[in-house]
Amino acid sequence: MMLVFKLSRFFLIPLTSNLFLCNERDELTVRVEKFIKDVNLFQIKPDFKYYGIGDWRDDKHVYVFMMSIPEDLDVPEKFQKTVFPGGLYAAYTSHPLDFGDMDITKNWAKSSEDYEWEDRHMQLEEFFNPYNAYGIRKVNDLEYATFLLPIKQLKEATT
Repeated sequence: MMLVFKLSRFFLIPLTSNLFLCNERDELTVRVEKFIKDVNLFQIKPDFKYYGIGDWRDDKHVYVFMMSIPEDLDVPEKFQKTVFPGGLYAAYTSHPLDFGDMDITKNWAKSSEDYEWEDRHMQLEEFFNPYNAYGIRKVNDLEYATFLLPIKQLKEATT
């Protein structure tokens, strides 16, 4: 039996973001929740985007969360305000959330004749409905995510 996965390609627009870096995912979740509450993010930017990024720094795996914020928002010194450049991505939504599904976009990019992985950064995980997780305090309610792999088009797509 052959499994067919629905994979999309789309462009993410640039956005001003706040980066959170930490060695422990649970600690990072607490810091994210505190930031959202302290700046009242649901009120000042109710459409904010929320991403996770697995990354390596100094040969150690670190967790990075990134969220869109208003351009004029001052962030505490311990965080990093940056501009996310956006770009073209291959996307696959995993529901229920299974981090093993991250390989679907990577394998697609390896086998594609029209696109390849673009080394702008690691793969993103876009978490949906952060309001459920942080607004109404159902902290583990991030049930699905879209895995986003930065890609570049090699030639006009045939599929």
